[in-house]
Amino acid sequence: MSFVILGILIIGLGLLFSRFTLSEELSKKDLIIGWGIKLSVTTLYVLIFTYYFSDGIIYGDSRNFLNDGRELAEFGIKEPFAYLKLMLGIGADNQDFLIEHLPNTQIWSYGDNGDFINDNRLIIRINSVIHFFSNGNVWVHGVVFAAISFLGSILLFKTFKEFTKNKKVLYYGLLIFPTISFWGGGITKETILIFGLGLFFLNLKYLLKHKLRLMSLIGLIAGVGILLFNKPHVGIVALGLSAIVVLLYRTTFTNKKGIIISGVLLLVFFAFTFTPSRLNIVERLTYQQRALQNLGNGGVFFINDSSFCAFDYEKLDHFDYNSTDQLISVKEQSKGRYKLFGEEEFHEFEILPSEEKFDVYHVISPSTSLIECTPIDYSCFQLFLNTPSALMNVFLRPFPTDPGDQLKFISFIENLFFILLIGFVIFKRRVLNSEEKSWVFYLFILGLISALLIGWSTPILGAIVRYKIAAYLPLFIAATILLKPLKNESK
Repeated sequence: MSFVILGILIIGLGLLFSRFTLSEELSKKDLIIGWGIKLSVTTLYVLIFTYYFSDGIIYGDSRNFLNDGRELAEFGIKEPFAYLKLMLGIGADNQDFLIEHLPNTQIWSYGDNGDFINDNRLIIRINSVIHFFSNGNVWVHGVVFAAISFLGSILLFKTFKEFTKNKKVLYYGLLIFPTISFWGGGITKETILIFGLGLFFLNLKYLLKHKLRLMSLIGLIAGVGILLFNKPHVGIVALGLSAIVVLLYRTTFTNKKGIIISGVLLLVFFAFTFTPSRLNIVERLTYQQRALQNLGNGGVFFINDSSFCAFDYEKLDHFDYNSTDQLISVKEQSKGRYKLFGEEEFHEFEILPSEEKFDVYHVISPSTSLIECTPIDYSCFQLFLNTPSALMNVFLRPFPTDPGDQLKFISFIENLFFILLIGFVIFKRRVLNSEEKSWVFYLFILGLISALLIGWSTPILGAIVRYKIAAYLPLFIAATILLKPLKNESK
C-alpha cells in the first residue's frame, strides 16, 4: 500500500509543480525536469545512506528523525488532542509527560543544551505527519522532503529571477549544484533550510517593493519561524542582516556605505563576545566545537531520563546494543561522561550493570574525517586566530590527502569548481543597479558569516561538507546576480 501512495505522490506532485505559473522564464518542461532532478537526487541520498553507510536501514540523523517521528505519530493515534498540543509546542519540555508517553523517542529532548530552541523538533514533527500515510516507508518520506526542497528552490528562483540575467543558470544551479542539491534533497534539516530561506527572501523582497500585504507578512513570519526552529544560527543571522537590505532599499548603495556597514557588523560581533553565556558568541562556538569534537572521537551515546551519556567506543562490548530497536543496556560497570539536559558541561561518572533499556542516540566509531582544530576555549583572540583555517576548511577542504572515504574527492572537485566559478563571475561581472547591489552585499555577508560559524565550530570534514550549504547557497545566488548574460540566455 505504501508504494501505491509513493506513486500517487510522485505523479500528483509532479502535475502540481508543472502547473506553477512562472511567466516566460520557465516552461512546463523546465518544471517537470526540475522535479525529476530533485527526485533523482533524493533517491541517491536514500540509497547512499541506506546501503553505502549502513546495512539496509537508513543511517545517521535521518534514522533518528524517522524513529522519533514514528513514535510521535503512534502517540497521536492514541492521544490526538495531546499530540496536537505537542505539535504546537505545548508541554513539549515536560519531562514527566515525555517519560510516561514518549519513552522511546531518541532525540526529542536532546538539544536542550541551554539553547533557546531545540532544533530537532521541527523535522521530527514533519516526519510524524508523514508517518500517518507512509506506513514507515522511507521512500515516501524522501519524496515529501524532495517536494519541500523543490518548492524552496522555486521560491528562491521567484525571489531572485528579476535580478539575474541568467535565469536558467539560477534555476538549474539550485537543483544540480552538488552541496545544495544533495544535502538539500534528503531527510535533513538542510532541505527545510532551503524552503525556509525561499519563503523568507520572497516575502521580504515583496514587502520592500510593495505596500504592506497581510499574506506577505504572514509568509515572512512563517519563513523566520521555520529558520529559527530548524537552523537557529542561520535564522538569527539571516534575520539580523536583513536590516542591511531594508536600510539600503531606502537609500542608494555605495562602496562607502558597504564599508561602514561592515565595520558596524564587526563591532556588533565584538559586543556579543561580552554578553551573558546564552548569547555569548565565543561561548556558544566553544560548546559547539567541543560537542562535535566528542562526536568525532566516536563513542556510545545514549539518553536516560534526565541526561545525555557518552562512553568511549572501545567500551562497546560493555553494553548490550540492539541496532534494530536502537536500545542499549549495561553489561559491565563502565566509566563515562554525562550532561544534564539544559546544561553544557559533561561530568564523569560510572554506570552499573542493569537490565534497563536506554534509547540510543549514536553508536559510532571514531570519525574518519576528524581533523585537528585549535580549541577556541572561550577565547575571542583564539577565535580570531582560527579564522583563516576556518575559511580554508569550508571552502577548500577536504583535500585529497585528508582523512575520509572516497566521497571526499567529489567534495574536493566541487570546491575547486566553486572557486573557479567565483573567479569567473568576478572576471565577467556586470554593472549592477542599487537594488541588485543591496541583495548581493546581503547575500555575500550572510554566506561569509555562515562559513565562519561552520569553520570555527566544526572539526569534522564530513559534517562541514553538509553544513556548508548555508554558506554556498547565498554565495551561489549572489554569483548568478553578478554574472553577465551568457550567450545561450535569451533574456
